[in-house]
Amino acid sequence: HILLGEPSQEKERKTSQENMRYAYRSFTQNFEAVLADSALKTDEDRFKRLLDYQDAFLQRFRVMYMEATKLEEAFVIFETLNARGKELETADLLKNFIFSKAVDLAAAQKHWNRMLTELDNMDSTRYIRYFWNACNPAMREKELYRTISKSLTPRTAQELSENLAHLAACYHDMANPESNNYFTSKALVTHLTALKTLKARTFYPVVLAMELAGRFTEDDIAAVLNVIESYTFRNATICGLTANKTEKMLSRVALQIYNAEFTNVADIAAEIRKTMVKDDAFADAFERWSSKTKDIIRYILRKINAYLDPDLEINLDNSEVHIEHIMPENGDLWKHISPEEHDEYLWRLGNLTLMSGRKNRKASNMVFESKTPMYLDSKIQLTINVAKNYTDWDIQSIEARQKAMCECALKIWR
Repeated sequence: HILLGEPSQEKERKTSQENMRYAYRSFTQNFEAVLADSALKTDEDRFKRLLDYQDAFLQRFRVMYMEATKLEEAFVIFETLNARGKELETADLLKNFIFSKAVDLAAAQKHWNRMLTELDNMDSTRYIRYFWNACNPAMREKELYRTISKSLTPRTAQELSENLAHLAACYHDMANPESNNYFTSKALVTHLTALKTLKARTFYPVVLAMELAGRFTEDDIAAVLNVIESYTFRNATICGLTANKTEKMLSRVALQIYNAEFTNVADIAAEIRKTMVKDDAFADAFERWSSKTKDIIRYILRKINAYLDPDLEINLDNSEVHIEHIMPENGDLWKHISPEEHDEYLWRLGNLTLMSGRKNRKASNMVFESKTPMYLDSKIQLTINVAKNYTDWDIQSIEARQKAMCECALKIWR
């Protein structure tokens, strides 16, 4: 890729790279000139000339074979030649560097292979970055190799390979709680599932740091994840704050955990809550919130229903429990609501509830008065309350219900 365009202004222009770029340009210019030769009268003539070039590439070019006399030389050659062509993944470079430094090469190779097995085709570079940020100052992926390669000694390289292998399963199951084998706490896995629904990943270093510290139980991790879930929901999902500051904050917390500056859940939770949006800002955003992201809508409605009726566990099968639009997607029967209001309020949270798939299909585009008997017949308290608390359904009803839901939200996501 380095051959195809102008060299990056951010990188040093190495002579070897400039020579390759010059050779590439010279070749392409000459090749274009050959094909433009007036002696080539037809497309068939030009095609035959292309075949001549193909034969030349396949028959006259040779692959150079290099053999290092020492293992250290092989690693140096590998890293040096990497600058001559397509960039390798950071994980490939780190693998090479760790192997070159490790006290026990065979053991380091075994650890690396175990890590890849546990990750099960997940991005190993991303995992290494999250792991590194759990026990070091946070950094971006493009800085990872340079920083790690400068800091490793033979002993720490060996330790890094061991720890990466040890926690790969933890990382995999954080990212894929639906196939969890690493954690035994149901509450912990429930929070991981919720955080995946909320598309959160910046918390990974915190859990990895708690595991590395070795002094926290799964109940402790679940308690911290409970706070992070509230933080993510309030700051990101509802208030739309960017993840950049969250990532820096959580990486800093992870490092403080690793360095034993935080030794209990209360201190970790207090630090995370320092930058959680306040109730007033959260309530203001929640009362106006709307989204078409169905997984997050289901998450919110299920959490609110669990608060209203803790004894009922809603079936998580989305084919069985559907999102019900109280004012339906087809607004033709709702003559007192303008098309503009229909578009604005259709996906407002106050207009949404949960129903079994069979009842949802039956209710479909019915007017509100026809829907209320089905709502009363529901087992879902959130839906029953719609029929109990409202005799008509209009814009004011949607806003009032969303405000009432906000009162629940302030207690659920504290």
